[in-house]
Amino acid sequence: MSRDEEALYLAALAQIPSVGAHLLFELKTTFGSYRAAWEAHPAEWLDVRGVTGGLRERFQDFRSGFDLGKFAEDLEEKSVFLFTIEEDVYPQRLKELDSPPPVLYARGQLAPLLPDKISIVGTRKASAVGRKQTSRLAYDLASLGLTIVSGMALGIDGAAHEGALEAGGLTIAVLGSGIDEVYPPQHESLYRRILEHGLVLSEHPPGVSPLKEHFPRRNRIIAGLSKGTVVTEAPLNSGALITARLANDMGRDVFAMPGPVASPIVKGCHQLIKSGEAKLVEDADDVLVVFGEKKSELLARQRERLQEKLDLELVPAAPEAAPAVSRPEPDEPKPSPKRARATSRKQPAQPPAPSVSDEDMRLLSAISYSEGTHLNTLARKLKLSIAELSARLTLLEIRGLVKSLPGGFFQRL
Repeated sequence: MSRDEEALYLAALAQIPSVGAHLLFELKTTFGSYRAAWEAHPAEWLDVRGVTGGLRERFQDFRSGFDLGKFAEDLEEKSVFLFTIEEDVYPQRLKELDSPPPVLYARGQLAPLLPDKISIVGTRKASAVGRKQTSRLAYDLASLGLTIVSGMALGIDGAAHEGALEAGGLTIAVLGSGIDEVYPPQHESLYRRILEHGLVLSEHPPGVSPLKEHFPRRNRIIAGLSKGTVVTEAPLNSGALITARLANDMGRDVFAMPGPVASPIVKGCHQLIKSGEAKLVEDADDVLVVFGEKKSELLARQRERLQEKLDLELVPAAPEAAPAVSRPEPDEPKPSPKRARATSRKQPAQPPAPSVSDEDMRLLSAISYSEGTHLNTLARKLKLSIAELSARLTLLEIRGLVKSLPGGFFQRL
């Protein structure tokens, strides 16, 4: 049985109420595979440690009404990636939790999973100042190469994603709904931009509504993904304080941004600081303390990015040709420096460096230069799991050999 098939059976089992990571482990230990557990007679489930009569009945009811083939087709049609806790692509920091989500559904680009991550959270009813400060902080941190994680809610969450995108950086939105459900609906445009330039994650499959009870677990994933969590603006009753305390419980660093002492909208931040649950943060430099010696590396990366941007803006004009060489006719426009640079980028790419492995060369050969090739097509053609294929494509993208396109497509460069 392929790893992709096992992932589908695991994902199906994980949708049964009360079936979490620990029980899934017991099911696989007892039956040998998730497929065997799915196909077992319900009475056999009582042999599994932790299974009650009520759970056996829920399994029987769920299985009788669940179409595994349609589920797989739905994932493919919506370009949804499936990460199970047993795969390398599953975020390592989440694996460290006591009860991590067994399955993550993902849409968008995989690159945001690689760098260190900082989560930024806060109130939905943010002030104009709070949104501006949040966007600036996210911009600065994303410019350093960090991935910004938030929950795509109104207010602070949206400002955090916007700041990261404005910097041309990476961001991850963690949803409290199905991976294809845009909530709140006001963030439809933001959701689309994150799909194109970042990653959307959820522990819920397509079609699941954003229920109130989903959001505490969503907050736990936000905190669990990140090396540190920043609360930029939050009143005393804000759900962002739950995220901060979850991060503290995980042993992660927590930061809070102060504001006007008389303003109720920052009372939650002040409480976190006064109680010692959070360090005071005013700018990106205060957050970088969590990286210790790596701080200088991040700052060097920022300087490199700024220099690259400066080089692009200051490309010298091509020198005029010598008089003996024929010039363009007067009505033939000369290309501007920026246009010339852009045109040169579209020339056929040089062959990959000899250091590319035979396996990666086989993968590159299967990817189209012009139209792009879908991830699922590559998986079927090369007989690779989505997890392994995604990891290899991400590394090839970092090396500049492929480019990820919206909708799960990849183009060879």
